Formats: sequence, C-alpha cells, structure tokens
Amino acid sequence: MVSKSIKTKILWRSILFSSISVILTVSIMLIGFWLNSQSELKTFRQEELTKIESQLNNYVTIVYETINSSYKNVKENPKYIEEQYGHRLVNIIDAANSIINNNIKKVRQRKISMNQAKANIINEIENLRYDNGTGYIWINDITLPYPKMIMHPTLPSLNGQYLTDPKYDCAYGTNKNLFQAAVEVCLDKGEGFVDYLWPKPTKDGLTVDQPKLSYVRLIKELNWVLGTGIYVDDAEEDAKKQTLGYIEKMLYDNGKGYFWVTDSTKPYPIMIMHPQNPVLNGTVLKGEKFETKITKDGTKKNFIAYAVEQVTENDTGDAFIEYTWDKPMPDGTIKKNQLKKSYAKWFKEWDWVIGTGVYIDEIDAKIAEKRVNNRIQFISYLGISFIILFIIIFINIIVMNLVMNTMLKPLSSMRGIVHSVSQGNLREKIEIQTKDEIGEMSTHFNSLIVDFGKHLKKIKEFSGIMNTSVQDLTVTSKEISTTSNQQAAAVKEIVSTMEDSNALSRSVQKKIKDVAGLSNRTKEDVKQGFLFIKQNLTKMEEIKKTNYDTINGIKSLGELIDSIWEIVNIINGIADQTKIIAFNAELEASAAGEAGKNFEIVASEIRRLADNTVTSTREIKNKINEIQRASDNLVIASEEGTEKIKEGWEQSLGLEKVFKQIFNSAKITATSSIQITTSINQQVTSFEQIFLSLKQISEGIENFVISTKSTSSASETLKNMVGDLNNIVEPYQVDEG
Repeated sequence: MVSKSIKTKILWRSILFSSISVILTVSIMLIGFWLNSQSELKTFRQEELTKIESQLNNYVTIVYETINSSYKNVKENPKYIEEQYGHRLVNIIDAANSIINNNIKKVRQRKISMNQAKANIINEIENLRYDNGTGYIWINDITLPYPKMIMHPTLPSLNGQYLTDPKYDCAYGTNKNLFQAAVEVCLDKGEGFVDYLWPKPTKDGLTVDQPKLSYVRLIKELNWVLGTGIYVDDAEEDAKKQTLGYIEKMLYDNGKGYFWVTDSTKPYPIMIMHPQNPVLNGTVLKGEKFETKITKDGTKKNFIAYAVEQVTENDTGDAFIEYTWDKPMPDGTIKKNQLKKSYAKWFKEWDWVIGTGVYIDEIDAKIAEKRVNNRIQFISYLGISFIILFIIIFINIIVMNLVMNTMLKPLSSMRGIVHSVSQGNLREKIEIQTKDEIGEMSTHFNSLIVDFGKHLKKIKEFSGIMNTSVQDLTVTSKEISTTSNQQAAAVKEIVSTMEDSNALSRSVQKKIKDVAGLSNRTKEDVKQGFLFIKQNLTKMEEIKKTNYDTINGIKSLGELIDSIWEIVNIINGIADQTKIIAFNAELEASAAGEAGKNFEIVASEIRRLADNTVTSTREIKNKINEIQRASDNLVIASEEGTEKIKEGWEQSLGLEKVFKQIFNSAKITATSSIQITTSINQQVTSFEQIFLSLKQISEGIENFVISTKSTSSASETLKNMVGDLNNIVEPYQVDEG
C-alpha cells in the first residue's frame, strides 16, 4: 500500500487547493455581488431619478404644449378666436340689432321718422361699451369700392368719411381695405368675420395698431354694416387666464403633484399662479421662507429665483433643480428638509416659467430597503457558498481517493519492489501496467535493477577471486613467518654451535684427542646446517615467488577495484539520469497545473530515491577507497618485503658459500687430523668470521620475520576488507542467468 503520508499530503493539498480556489472564487463572486449591488443601488437611484425627471419633463411638457397651443391659437389661428369669441361678438351685435329693430319698429309705427330713428340708433350704439371700455360697435355704409364711416365711437373724425386711406388696407391674408372686406362679406353672406390691425383704446389713449377680429352684420333696412371686434391681446389675456385655470386644475400623483407658474423677473420672480398657495399669486417671491439648500453646490439659495435663473440662462430654456423642502405628511405633520426635485421650463412668449416637483426621499427609502434586502441576500449567498464549499470538498475527497487509488496503485507496487531492493532482493521487477510517466519510470527502474544486479554479480566474482588471493597470501605469509622463525632458531643454534666451536677451538690444544670426533661431528653439523641453508634458500625462493604473486594479485585487485569504480560510476550516472528524469517530470507536472499536482509529488519521491541511491554509491566509493588505500599499503609493504627477501636471499647465498667452506674444512679436518694443529689458528679465525656472519644472518632473518609479520598483518587487513565488501554485496540476490 502506498505510504499514507503521500496519500494524505496529496489529499490535504488537493483539499487545500480546492478550498482556496472555491474560497477565492466565492470571495470574488461575493465581492462582485457586493460591488454589483452597490452599483445597482447607484443605478437604481439614477434610474429612479431619470424616471422622475422623465415624468416631470412629460408633465411640464404637457403644460407647456397646452400654453403653446393657447398662444398659437390666439396669435396664429383666427378660427380659434372666432370659435372662442364669435358667439360673444354675435351677442353684442344682437344687442345693437335690437336697438335698431326697436327704432325701425317705431318708424313703421310712424312714431318717429327714419332720420330720427337713425340718429337714435347712432346715439345709443355709440355709447355701448364692453371689456372695460375697450369693446365698442362701429357703423359704416355699404358703398363700394370704399365704404363711408357712419359712426366710430373711438375715432369720431372718421364719421362721414369715405374710408379710402391705404392704412386701412390691413385685412389679414388679403391686404384688402378692411371696411371693403366687411361690406363684401355682408353682401355675400349677410354676416361674417374679418381680421385686421387696428389701434387699441386704453386709458392713456390709442395704442399702435393691434391684431383684431371683428364680426360684421348687414342691416338691410338701413344699408348699414354693424361691426364689433375683439383685440387679439385681449383674447390672449383671456387665453392666459383660461390656461392658468387649466393648469391650476392639472394634478397628478393622486392630487399631490401640481404645477406653479412665475415670470422671469430678476432678482426675484413674481408668482403668477400657485394652486396650493394662491395667496402667493401676484407677489414677489422674496424672503427667507423661499431660501433652501441647493444640493448641486450645497449652498442656501432662493430656489424659485435659482430655477428661473437656470431656465432663462440655459439655451434649451429648461432645467432640473434638486433642493430640500418641507414635506407635508398624510397625518398633517411636516417633515423638515426633505429632498425634492423640480423641473422648470420657460415659455418666452408669455414670460412664464412653469415648474413642478416631487419629493425624492422615497427613493432613498427604497434604496435603504434594497440595501437591507441585498445584505440579506448577501448573507444567504454566503451561507449557500459555504454549503457549496463543503459539498465540493466532500466530492473532492471522494474523487481524489478514487484518483489516488488508481494513480498510486502502480506506485504501491513500485514501493514494494523498492523495499525488496533495499532488503537486497534484486530478482523482482516492477510490473509495468501503464505507458505513462510512471510506466516509463518503472521501465528505467527495472533496467537500473538489472544493470545493478549484473554489476553486483561481477563484484561478487571479483570479491571471490580477491578472497582466494588474500587467503593464499595469508597462508603464504603464515608459512613464511613459520619458516622464518625456524630459520631464526636454526641460525641461533648455529651461532650457539659456533660459540661452542670457538670455545672448542680455543681448547683444541688441550683436547687434541677429541679432534677427530669433534671434526666428524662438526662435519655432520655443517652438513646439517648446509642442508638447512639449502632449505632456507628454497623457502626464500618460494617466499620470493609467492611475494611476487601476491604483488601481482594485489595489482590485479587494484584493477578489479578500478572496474568496481567504473560500475559505481555507471550506477551513479543512472541515478543522476533518474534524478534528471524525475526533475523534468516535476517540471512537467508543475506546468500541468492541478492535474499534475499528484504526479509532481510522485516525481519528487522518485528523485529522493535517486538521491538515496547516489548516497549509497557514495558509501560504496568510500569503502572502495579504503580497500584501494589498503591495497596500496599492501603493495608497498610487499615491495618492502621483496627487498628484505632479496637481502635475505643474498645473505643466504653468502651463508651457503661459508657453509661450503666450512664443509670443505670439516672434510679436510676429518681426513687430515694432522693438519688440525696447523690450521687451528685459521679455524679460530674462520669461526670468528662465521660467528660475525651468523650474527648478521640472524639479524637479517629477524628483520625478515618482522617483514613477514607486516605482510601477514596486511593480508589480514586485506582479508577483513574483502570480508566487508562481501558483507556489502552478499545481501543482494541477483538472477544467475
């Protein structure tokens, strides 16, 4: 089973990553939601204000068009005046016509004459006035092309005059003489309307010509034309009053919305009409009560004067203003300083500024309500987000378990194989189940195990050879040591014998009788010594040969160690290659993002295993270094032993020559006892020389023994090192094929 720590790390990192991702996503969404809600509130306020502005604009535009329609009717539409005032003019002429009928009736009754009747009619009609004295009736005859004025109450100079002056050519549309036009209408239809220009009488006298509409009627009995008219400006004033009456009654928003009208007088306008506060009508809107805070610049101003200023200075002739104003509540109370928005438009022709406004504090109330709803929605959304977070984490745990069980199954197998390898079993191989990076690593790892097994097999073979060589060297060293000890003992015996011979030689004169026996024994002793010398030379030759073989074996061991170096370097190279592959795999996994997180961890573990392999090969290197140093020391010691053996060989050769001489002397002594006395002095001298040579030989043999002991010690050390090498490689079980 894959290590729980890896699985736990992957799982927790996945949970952490997914949690962070979800939290970040939710946070961004919540921040977006919050910012969007704030933006929506701003947008809502702006939309509400825009909606209100649009409504106010529509309301005022309706009023404006009503005013404009009235203005155009009285200024540009004679039919309108006919329709509006025609019946009134007809009634006035009817009144005058009744005067005429009464007088004509009297003429018919012969109560008065026709001339008297005409005089009465002229007198009575001349004094008829209406519209505050501006309205009157004139009489002219039906003479054509130019009628004669019978009576004109405001221009009596025209009475009796034919109306031929070009200034009377002022009938609208035809530039015809207006009196001629009146006669023609009457002769054609008996009555009708004529529009024209005529001076208007006032308390200060006549004004310049003003537009006028007159109604004329033919009086057949008298061949007169009676006419009366209304000045358009009077009709305009009537239209204004009528329009103001309409505006006063124009309400909206269940009667709470209304329109006010002022003029554009500066610095303070005059209220023309206020439907809810008629006491203001005709007053100058000046004083503290009209001053309030204008939200545009935060200053306190007369809001009516400010509105008039804005519309009259604006090219479009309209403006929106926002300010605070006391708001009457349904319960009769007053709510101080509430936001209000008004729209005003200037009708220049009548110098009217029409305005209306609505309180917009309800917008802020709606915004506050929406803000509360947004907070509730935000909290709900936050709760839902946490629920989703937990669900995602739960699903992630399940999915990651399934994914890890699938992905880490090959790694579990790899882990078991790696564990077996760490225990020394190189026979098992990783079963390659996939062709992905894990399968590729499994292939490389199997190749690594095979190569490592082959190299270990060679190491074992080399170790066996080294072990045999070292054992042979150890045995040989022990034999050399034993022989050397024997030689030393023999030499010591020879020295002792020579000492005895020397003493004997000195007493030879006293024991001449024993010369023959002594000579024979000496002959035998010399012969035995000569045999010992022969054996010593043979052993020395064997030691020399064995030492030479040992040196060659040690050198071969050095070559084998060099081969082991190559194997270790190959293993180290494979480990380095594995590290590179694992490192590249980590990079690829990191570049893959979330999908490669798990494999990135696996690649990291493979790289760690490669690091451990490098560490193991480093330890092997250290051991090999120790073996190599010991081998070098053994070579040096062996070479030094070779020199000692060479010296011992040369000394043994010298000893052999001496023993040959002794042997010859003994033969001579044995065969020629006669010559003993003569040669005794020479024998004593020779014994002394032999004694000195034997001492030198004894010292050389002792040195050789010491050298062989060093060789034996080095052999033991090399044997122990070979044992250590065997202990390192022995646990590894490799295929024999």
